[in-house]
Amino acid sequence: MASEQTSVKAVDSVPDSTIKLLFVEMGVGYDQHGQDITSAAMRACRDAISSNSIPAFRRGSIPGVSFGEMKLQIKLGVPRPLQHLLDIERVKSVFP
Repeated sequence: MASEQTSVKAVDSVPDSTIKLLFVEMGVGYDQHGQDITSAAMRACRDAISSNSIPAFRRGSIPGVSFGEMKLQIKLGVPRPLQHLLDIERVKSVFP
């Protein structure tokens, strides 16, 4: 099944020139029996963040970057015919 990548950006997103890339994670999620695209996306996001620990944000070890300033850029691979079924607000709820 071919899929298209789509990115969801917050309305108040920060310009790319001010973003410091600190890490990249990938996750996999699927909902084979329920066939719920949002549940699959939430599982993929949980999978991506489940093994991360970034204590530098809490300690202030990275100059100019604090936990409160951290921004996420999420890209979800969702088949084009199903994109309208994706509940972005539910996906956002996965992140602290």
